[in-house]
Amino acid sequence: MIKNECPIIKKCGGCFYPQDQYQEELKEKTLFIEKEVQKAKLKIEVKPTVASPLVNGYRNKVIVAFNQKYEFGFYEENSHRIIPYNRCLLH
Repeated sequence: MIKNECPIIKKCGGCFYPQDQYQEELKEKTLFIEKEVQKAKLKIEVKPTVASPLVNGYRNKVIVAFNQKYEFGFYEENSHRIIPYNRCLLH
């Protein structure tokens, strides 16, 4: 696990959870699946979400925004403002 703090984590909107909340993310995923199974009235056991050995650096798809000045980055959450970046911990 990379322990570096992301310099744009509060701006970019790309991460649902900061790096230090990975265990909470796993619980949320399990709860989501449990609710969907209940809604579908399936009689199956939902096991806890398995943690990946790669907490960071695992995404292989990136959507990068560009503007007319050829600046690039991620869109700020809920806007079209570009947040420039050099490196994303997830990509």
